Amino acid sequence: MTLKELRDKCKELGIKGSSKMSKEELINTINKKENEIAEINEYIKFILKNGEKKYKIERRCAIHVDDCPINARLYNEKSYANITDDCIGCEYLLAVSENLGNYNYPEQYIVCGGRNGIKKKFDRVEIKFKDNNI
Repeated sequence: MTLKELRDKCKELGIKGSSKMSKEELINTINKKENEIAEINEYIKFILKNGEKKYKIERRCAIHVDDCPINARLYNEKSYANITDDCIGCEYLLAVSENLGNYNYPEQYIVCGGRNGIKKKFDRVEIKFKDNNI
C-alpha cells in the first residue's frame, strides 16, 4: 500500500496522528487497530449468545431489572437491581440496549452476564445493541 492509502485507512479506522507516522508505524498501527476491532466483534458475538437480556421495569422514580444474579437488592425475598445505582458499575453489565432511557420505545433492557459468570471485558468500549441483534 502507498503512504496515502495507509493514511486513508487510518482515517477510516479512526486512528489519529497518522500524518506524522512513518510507513512502518502506519502498518503496525493499522494491524493493531484491526486486531482490536476483531477482538471486540468476537466479544460482542459471545455476549449476544451467552448474556441474559433483562428488561427495564419502572417503579416510582427508579429504573430496575428483576432477578439480579448477585442479589444487589432484595424486596420480599425477590432479587432486583437499580440500573443506575447497581448495574452501571457492576462487573457483569455486558451491554445496554440502544433505547434505554427512550421513554417512547417499550423495548429497553440490559445484557447481564451474572447468571453465567461472564464479566465485562472492555471498560473502554461502549457496546449498545439495536433490538434486532439480540
